[in-house]
Order: sequence, then C-alpha cells, then structure tokens
Amino acid sequence: MTGAIVVGIDGSTQSQQAMEWAFDEARRTGAPLHLLHAASDRTYSGHVDQLFREVLIEDAKELVAAAKQKVPTDLTDRCRVEWVLGSPVEVLVHAAEGARMMVVGSHGRGAIGAALLGAVGRHVARHAPGPVVVVHGASATGSRVVVGLDPATAEPAVQMAFEQAAARQLPLTVLHAWTLPPLTGPGLGVPMTGIDMDDIERGERSSVDEVMKTWAGKYPDVDAELQMVRGDSRKVLVEASENSELVVVGAHGRGWFSGLLLGSTSSAVAAHAHCPVLIAR
Repeated sequence: MTGAIVVGIDGSTQSQQAMEWAFDEARRTGAPLHLLHAASDRTYSGHVDQLFREVLIEDAKELVAAAKQKVPTDLTDRCRVEWVLGSPVEVLVHAAEGARMMVVGSHGRGAIGAALLGAVGRHVARHAPGPVVVVHGASATGSRVVVGLDPATAEPAVQMAFEQAAARQLPLTVLHAWTLPPLTGPGLGVPMTGIDMDDIERGERSSVDEVMKTWAGKYPDVDAELQMVRGDSRKVLVEASENSELVVVGAHGRGWFSGLLLGSTSSAVAAHAHCPVLIAR
C-alpha cells in the first residue's frame, strides 16, 4: 500500500499501543493503514514441521482477526489487515518501502521482545527506508512536539517536526544540545580547558538560527521555540520527552557521538523516551 501507515502487529500490549497511535495519525493525515503481522518459525523454534506450521498459521489468523476487530469503524474502509509467513524484520523493512511511515511498539512478545527496544524494533529503526515511529506506552499526553536539531542533518527531521506540530496544533520545541568532545590522541582524552563557553554557544546558535528561520517561515502558524542546551543530546532529548506528545530525531547524527547506521542519539532516544519517537528519513 503505497503511502500507507504500516504497523507491525504481534498481539502484544505494545503492538496495540502502536495501532492506536497509527489510528490517530491516519485520522489526521487521511493516509491508508496497513496492519501487518509476520508469522515466523524462528519466533517459536529453530525448525518447524507440518503440524507446527499449521498451528503457527492458525495463531496468525486469530491474531489478524482480533486486530480487525480493533480497527475503528471510521477507518475500516482504508485499513488492510493481513499476515505473512516470514522473518518479522525482513517483512517489516520490505513493507516500509514506499510507505508513509512504519510504526512499531517499543517491544513485542516472545524472545524477540525481551530487550528495552526489541530486536525487531531496533532492526526496523536502523534499516527501514523511510520514517519509523517507535511507540512507548499508552497515548502520550504531553503538550508539545520536540525535535532534536543537528544543523548538519536538519532535513527531514525538522520538516517532519513542523508538519507534526501543525497537524496536532501543538507548539514545537526545537532543541539543540551541544557539548565539547574530549581531546584525543596519545596521553590525551581530557576535556578542553581555557575555552570561552559563551563564545562557543554563540557559534552553535548561529548555525541553527538559519535553519529555524527557514522552517518557521514555511510554517508561520506553528509556535516554534529554539532551546540551546549544553549537555549530551541523548540525555537532553530523553528528559524532554517526559512532557511531550512526540519527539522527532534524525536517523543520523554528526561528530564524535554519531553511530554508523542509526546515530547513537537516535538509537538511545528511541529506546528510552517516555513518549513516541519519530525517526525521520
């Protein structure tokens, strides 16, 4: 379903919460919905005989039937619910191609859901070709949208944050967390000293002011505020999520704290935030 909001479902409480988030998003955007369950032998056992396969398929059918019952009547005409036999990570990443966004719960059921951010969620967040939303807990009741701003990789995170704030009619807090890396090299690894931190902050602010000016001009109805915070971006954004409805982060960061496929900031926020996290691509 091109342009659909795709939701990975597995029958868990977190899966239900992801569905409910997606229902709200579909109402705001008018996008079609695709609820998708991947029935995988590896979720249950290393190998599977014909009898077990029949049980697996019956379980998938029951799960999909239950999910269909939970789709609100105003969305049934544009919601497809189905299951396929295959690896959840492969199925969901493939389904994300051409989708408006992929939505997953913070963790699922069974062995694949044991971590704080389940293995499926981590893999989808890293490798899906489009935006991914990781839903934590019940519907967030915060009063704002927050985006982590990295001037070097501002788009599409800032664009999607403004879009979400406009659609939700909420104020937008643009957070730019900055800090100094330690010096590196033989005998080093200690923080820099003798530096005018106010001067550093002014330089950081000048790099984000232009980004703010550009996007605020495109969304004049959004009440957007820039906050400069000295500190680790992961900690700053997780703390900001406590009173937010949505946190938006880019898939990649910059500088010494960046990861390879999914920036360490994005990964940490997706795992530890107190509200849904949108990883923008």
